[in-house]
Amino acid sequence: MNTALAIVRIQWIEDQLTSGRRWNASILAAEFGVCLKTAQRTVDLFRTTHRDWDIRFDRRHRTYYLENSLPVAEKPCKPECLEMNGTEFTAIRDRLCLSQDQLASCLQTPQSRISAWELGKQGIPTDIVFLMHAWDRARKFGHWRGRQRRRIRA
Repeated sequence: MNTALAIVRIQWIEDQLTSGRRWNASILAAEFGVCLKTAQRTVDLFRTTHRDWDIRFDRRHRTYYLENSLPVAEKPCKPECLEMNGTEFTAIRDRLCLSQDQLASCLQTPQSRISAWELGKQGIPTDIVFLMHAWDRARKFGHWRGRQRRRIRA
């Protein structure tokens, strides 16, 4: 069995199981254009390498499925570290000694959007949350000195 192709087939099986879809060796064989015996060997290889997965075979429908899988309709929720409310956003901006105009200039967004984020009228995008947390950590470790004025040497 070609190892690289077997890995691709195993990843396909993982995707099928985690998405809640049911499948069997015949579907696997048709998907990758391999014989049924090769597909069954891939299933056996998957079951030996993923012993902690609770994979079941439904004899009535003749399909494999993951016993403890989530329903397909459920969306994964965002971790709390990716969310920020307006109060926290304002607190970090204040700790960075930046005005709304200065922060808007740094982020290349209008000042009205910064105001909307702080008032909770709009959700704060994930990349901005990451950036604000990074700037706040840099400030804690002494790498942030706020907005500095340029000194012109004569």
